[in-house]
Amino acid sequence: GHSNRIVSLGSCFAENVGMRLFDREFETVINPFGILFNPISIKKNILNAFENERNKLLFLKREERNYHFDFPSLFSAETQKALAEELQTAQKNFIQSWSNCDRLILTFGTAWVYRHLESDEIVANCHKVPQKAFSKELLRLSDLTREYQPFFKHLKEQNPNIEIILTVSPVRHIKNGIHEDKLSKSTLLLFCDFLEKAFDFVHYFPAYELLMDDLRDYRFYKADLIHPTDQAIDYIYQHFESSYFSDTTLKIVRLTEQLLQLKGHLSRNTSEKDRTQVQLKEEQLVSEIRRLKIQA
Repeated sequence: GHSNRIVSLGSCFAENVGMRLFDREFETVINPFGILFNPISIKKNILNAFENERNKLLFLKREERNYHFDFPSLFSAETQKALAEELQTAQKNFIQSWSNCDRLILTFGTAWVYRHLESDEIVANCHKVPQKAFSKELLRLSDLTREYQPFFKHLKEQNPNIEIILTVSPVRHIKNGIHEDKLSKSTLLLFCDFLEKAFDFVHYFPAYELLMDDLRDYRFYKADLIHPTDQAIDYIYQHFESSYFSDTTLKIVRLTEQLLQLKGHLSRNTSEKDRTQVQLKEEQLVSEIRRLKIQA
């Protein structure tokens, strides 16, 4: 419902779902650490934020910019000090969101990871550093369950109201190879199934299966044949709505969608009379949305 506070973390699919929730007036924070693909990097970033830590061994400088292997290239700065401050701000933003959060959406993209040989750390991004600096590994189910069982217990202790929704991203990582991507997604599916059965506050949403099995056609992919189209994401999101939204929440969502359409119409309309009518309709929708939120 709209009284819930949502944090969505993980792959780019976490942003796709998160933005649709945000546009429909849910209080949603989306990927404060940037896009993260593998479960280990998601866990590391959350725990490092709790401890206000940035691994000093994982800073690097490339082409006059500073980066950090635990964060995507969205985070960069001219100096290491400036980057450290930028990363600390991102961590503080997450902690602030976490303190009010009662719904956490985690979207896992791949079980393939790169280990930085010098530090022996699994990294979130290689930042175009030559491949010889890393080893490539497929995370094992046993490794993932061992990492996440105490982690989820810790999250629940930190935030007793938290409910966690897991998804596996339908975006295929076929640069690793088609068979390798299947191994990766299979590992993640088994991992999510284990976590859902192990914890009563963990729930699985089948985003991956909806694209692979329900849609089953390349017309639902963009030109790169990897990323789903907006139509495909909308289809998956509609199933998300029917899985988790109450009747009142759905009414509010339909009204917010009308409001979005009106705002788009208002920006294009040049007639003063039509603008007045649109603004009046907008005010009525806002009033009705507010009324329903109070009732909920």
